[in-house]
Amino acid sequence: MKLVAIDLDGTLLNQENQITDLNKKTLQQLNQNGVKVVIATGRSLISAREIFQSLDIDGYLLTLNGALIKEGKSNKTIFSKQLPKDALIKTLEIGFQEEVTVFFNTEEKNYRIPFTGSGEMVQEFQKMRGDVEELTFEKMREILESNTPKVLKAAFTSENRQQLRRIQGIMNQSNYFPVFSDKHYIEMMAQGINKGSSLKRLCDYLDIQAKDVVAFGDQENDMQMIEFAGLGIAMENATDKLKSVADEIVESNEDSGVGKRLMSLLSTKSRNQ
Repeated sequence: MKLVAIDLDGTLLNQENQITDLNKKTLQQLNQNGVKVVIATGRSLISAREIFQSLDIDGYLLTLNGALIKEGKSNKTIFSKQLPKDALIKTLEIGFQEEVTVFFNTEEKNYRIPFTGSGEMVQEFQKMRGDVEELTFEKMREILESNTPKVLKAAFTSENRQQLRRIQGIMNQSNYFPVFSDKHYIEMMAQGINKGSSLKRLCDYLDIQAKDVVAFGDQENDMQMIEFAGLGIAMENATDKLKSVADEIVESNEDSGVGKRLMSLLSTKSRNQ
């Protein structure tokens, strides 16, 4: 075990969006033992960085489902890939037609284009954030047409999962492939970008082989990462789809499943040295 990649929501974090003491102490111990720690999340850089800094460790941030990779402490960019303009306009148009809220994420700013009716879900960590700018559909369209920002991830949110499945199908037909990152969110990156492909890119950068990688996740957007890792682990609270491709299933995020399994792996590593 040379590198551990860990999703945040539903994996490292409990339902109160907190890192348990066991999880935190375990990651600090991994860091002290020379194991690379990677926070691999669909969240924005700003949101993920706040959590990373609270861990007080070295490591890496693989954010926006792999569209942006940063060194944790130096903030050096290792990789970045933005969505093309046509994908952004298509996302905005579908959001307007389906009357669902759309998010666009850049490295330092996040745009929220809300549907004013019912049915919107806003993740707790996104509420009251200073880096989120709320715009009308018309204003966002104007920005995209005149001075397209470097958007790394786009997302749709709705309480209606069937509606999101329908939107997913519409986008797939246009060769854009959003995936579920939560029950009420589908997220889309540039073609070929996902947590798995970016984790491989980071491992190549660090000269670490897949067999030496452990990864934890709980949602559809974790699938390629779980499949890439030598040991891919799904949480007990993970989707059935993710569990079907995982090598192991551990206790839930509420029960510090990440920390408990990593302590076991650390113990095994120590005995073998």
